[in-house]
Amino acid sequence: FDPQQKLGPDGSGIKVIHLSVAAVWCVPCNNETDATTAVAASLTAKGVVFVQALDDGPSQGTPATQTDLNGWVAKHKSNFTEMLDPGLRNLGQFFDAAAVPFNANIDARTMEILSAGVGEPASVTNDVTNWVNWVNANPVPAQ
Repeated sequence: FDPQQKLGPDGSGIKVIHLSVAAVWCVPCNNETDATTAVAASLTAKGVVFVQALDDGPSQGTPATQTDLNGWVAKHKSNFTEMLDPGLRNLGQFFDAAAVPFNANIDARTMEILSAGVGEPASVTNDVTNWVNWVNANPVPAQ
């Protein structure tokens, strides 16, 4: 949460939080995680925070464990925040658990969900950059 746009690597503020949910067994999840790892550093410099929750382990419907998460991070060399949400105990209310990956872009100034949906984005860079540009062009109304 960065309502005054003062946090972030260079003090210019966190613009967008990109939340994704993945499963070890999911091929698109693996592809998206590799793509995110490749661009996370450059997008973090633009005010993006990446958070990914691992929900299922190697087989569909089997909640992910700490061992699964450790293997996931090592495999993908993740350079962003990874967490466990075994069996979607917390995030499952937002989408069909069988439809991973799930992605949401959140305005860090207001914590408003700007977009949410299932499936691997065609380009993580384009998807997130479009929302950073939107945040930059749309100031938060005074309260």
